[in-house]
Amino acid sequence: EGAPQAIVNFMIILWKNILISFYKVDLENQPFDPNIVWRCTLKRFADLALALAHDARTKQLLAISRGEPPPSLNSHQARLSPLATLDEEAELLFSDELHNHLIECDLTQ
Repeated sequence: EGAPQAIVNFMIILWKNILISFYKVDLENQPFDPNIVWRCTLKRFADLALALAHDARTKQLLAISRGEPPPSLNSHQARLSPLATLDEEAELLFSDELHNHLIECDLTQ
């Protein structure tokens, strides 16, 4: 079955930021800073997770406004788990470990 989709997505974002940082070392003569790579990775994943939560909430509200039952959140949940989850109202909840990393990088509201 392989790794959960959220983990795969996170690792792709991490590799993308590593490559960007290496290009900056080579082309812009900037020093490689793993802390910047990590912070950019966390920020991008959090932004994408928030966008997914917004999409889920929008779909829920649209269904409710039409008098229909809210759609299942299963497909959205599968794309977030185990790093985050959505509650019944499609509010995003990061895992404790990811939330702690976001706090450490000053990426929380």
